[in-house]
Amino acid sequence: MRNKTLIYLLAMNVSFLLHPQVQAEVVELIQSENNHYHLESNNFLSKTLAKKGHSLDLKILDKDINAFDLNSRIYHGNAPAAVRIENLDFQQWARLGFLANLNALATSEEWDRFLPKAVSDISKYNGNYISIPVSLRKTNVLKANTALYEKLQIPRLKTWEDFDKTAELIQQQGYNVIEPITDKVLLAQLFESIALSVGGLDYYKKVFIDLDIIELRSRTTELAFERYYKLLELMDFQVTEENQKTVFQIGGLTSIDNSQSKRKPSYETCLNIPGLEKHFIFDVENFVFFNMPNIFEKVVAQEDLAKIVISDLYQVALNRSNSSIPARMDSGMTNFSPCNQMTMNDLVAANNADQVIHSIANGIDTTQSIQTNLVNKIHQLSFAPKTPSVSARELSKALRLGNYILR
Repeated sequence: MRNKTLIYLLAMNVSFLLHPQVQAEVVELIQSENNHYHLESNNFLSKTLAKKGHSLDLKILDKDINAFDLNSRIYHGNAPAAVRIENLDFQQWARLGFLANLNALATSEEWDRFLPKAVSDISKYNGNYISIPVSLRKTNVLKANTALYEKLQIPRLKTWEDFDKTAELIQQQGYNVIEPITDKVLLAQLFESIALSVGGLDYYKKVFIDLDIIELRSRTTELAFERYYKLLELMDFQVTEENQKTVFQIGGLTSIDNSQSKRKPSYETCLNIPGLEKHFIFDVENFVFFNMPNIFEKVVAQEDLAKIVISDLYQVALNRSNSSIPARMDSGMTNFSPCNQMTMNDLVAANNADQVIHSIANGIDTTQSIQTNLVNKIHQLSFAPKTPSVSARELSKALRLGNYILR
């Protein structure tokens, strides 16, 4: 009997098996940020855990604990129950064996039924689930200031030629075309969207994943830079007053959204970046769960947390007031904005067509060094542009250098 009990406890730690009611436990969660978008979901999480007899100990990264101390705790066997993180840095924790195997829970609750394949793929390490995706953001989205969009009677923009004609008409009417972007990641995010629209999916993979030097220095890359520089010319970086005269916002999120600015232009009409109607480039937010000591109460509390964050109720609470959507394709979208409802429809369609694509600019399906080099090089070229040919060669050099840097 004693041996059976030991085996059961070990299995609980590895794969979150079903459990009876247990003693209350404090569940430590560390998340990468805490703003007004997270209030609803954090309250939901705290209350739901309390109903199960647990209490939530929430800490904010870089406020209550810094990244160095977090890693030190993990390496010394004192990890929190879970961390909510916005990129794939957790793959290193997986390689070192610190993360719990979530396969049992994923199988029992049929994650593969409602998670997009491209999202479930990056939630695994060596074929095993080691994270729970909770929030997706479509990065190749074009948003329009609703009032101006309707006033100017802007048509559907299928091609970049359509966009150019519309931009000219917008300027003739005395309006700004595109909200300026200064954030490094968002600039790189824009460039990768343009690269996909100009070159297609095979080209995108060869350039950003395979780092194919021929494709990186090809005429297609030069065309991507030509289009990118043309869009930058349409951004008025001198605008300082309330910006109600700008029609488009690219990427669904700009540096203005991340700042303390009180400017709030109403970008509520969602369109697709020309040429990308069937594609869905995404950024993802995940929960990762660490191997716990073989103490029944701790493992059960951690499992309860995992079941909550994969639930439709939690993911709706997390994403409803944000510029993101649940990772679950079966989530109820009734109370979401029309723009987010469209985004979910786009996700389902893209998943069915195998067109859900990792955002390299946001660190998805790449190494940190490649992401950093991409982001830095595009930022540098954005404010000190060179010819498309030289730009293509410099990008090729930066990405290949990033591939040689040990992480």
